[in-house]
Amino acid sequence: MKQKLKKGARRAAAVLAAITLWASLAASALAAPVAVSTAQELVDELNAAASSSTSTTIVYDTGVASITLNNGTVTIASNTTLDLSASGGTLRIEGGTVYVSGTISGGTVVVAGGTLVRNSGSSITASISISGSGTVRKAYTLSLENLDPASTEKITSIVYSGDADADDSGFVTLAANGVIYPEMANKSDFKIIESVTTDAEHVFRLGTNSTGTLSLEYAISYSGMDGATLTSANPDSYTASDAAIQLCNPTRDGYTFDGWTCAQLSVIDPTTTMVIPEGTTGVLTFTAIWTEIPTGAGGSMGGGQSSTGSSSSTSSDDEESDDETEDTTTTTETAVDSSTTTSVRIRQASSSTKVTFTSDVDTVMPTIESVSQQQSFPWGWTALGVGGAAVLVYIIALILRRARERSATKS
Repeated sequence: MKQKLKKGARRAAAVLAAITLWASLAASALAAPVAVSTAQELVDELNAAASSSTSTTIVYDTGVASITLNNGTVTIASNTTLDLSASGGTLRIEGGTVYVSGTISGGTVVVAGGTLVRNSGSSITASISISGSGTVRKAYTLSLENLDPASTEKITSIVYSGDADADDSGFVTLAANGVIYPEMANKSDFKIIESVTTDAEHVFRLGTNSTGTLSLEYAISYSGMDGATLTSANPDSYTASDAAIQLCNPTRDGYTFDGWTCAQLSVIDPTTTMVIPEGTTGVLTFTAIWTEIPTGAGGSMGGGQSSTGSSSSTSSDDEESDDETEDTTTTTETAVDSSTTTSVRIRQASSSTKVTFTSDVDTVMPTIESVSQQQSFPWGWTALGVGGAAVLVYIIALILRRARERSATKS
């Protein structure tokens, strides 16, 4: 009998607890919305709801169409709903920051200044309009291609498409692999992010072939370009998500372009069709290879450079007289007697040029000593001496004969 009473008591207690819990939930669900009529009342009720675990609904008081928040920071917590649907009211933000983790239902939110920040899990069914310096931001985790998963880099700025200035606010200067709060173009679409820069001086930008991915940018450098020109500039960076890039070829006066080489792409033989394939990663260095154009006789070097060698001019022999023929002979000096300071210049004429041989007026006739110094026997002078002696002997013999004839006549 006692056991039956104990069991009945336990059952009654369980039923009572269930009734109490249901009553509590029902009371919470049926709690009347809190009405506010001023900006200060709205802020007070939002702060009170944020510090409570009870679900709270806030509405505008009868006759109130709009409430404006000018400064400060306020949060619509996850357990709070700001219901503007009944009155068709407007929440106007002209300054400060409003964080939304809960719900804004119906009505209109006008962000004419300040910032509306949408945290994860928030819900805004109200119409959102942005004007002036107003900004709407939303929690977002960037997907940065080629970022080290263990990286501790922090974002220092974001550049949006169409915006001249970079966004370096506290909403985005956060961990590169964490949650940031980029700007939104409206209540559902983010502004297009063109590039992100980190404190490691890494740049992540949209790839030309994959506009939905922010990829690490790699530097490109060039060598062998001194004096060269390009009709179109080659890139100084690229990403793994860029479409394949073909380099433009340079030109250089006096040289032929053989092609590019690139050790990182294993291109050792020069090629004039150098391509960076899509998906390539890492820093690249391209070297321009050249061959100098040989200098032609009397001509000019390729590319417009003049030859440094002297050119020869030609003319027909019948257009010039012998007296006007240019002396193109080569002048050399011969050895002379050590007793004199005067040299004898001997000119050797080319086979096609008429030359008059001349010598200095004070030329010293060569002596036997000087001739012997030149190691050349004086056959000419020897012949002249023999001839002269013969003539002298003949004259003496003739004189002697006539003298004998005269003597014979007298006797």
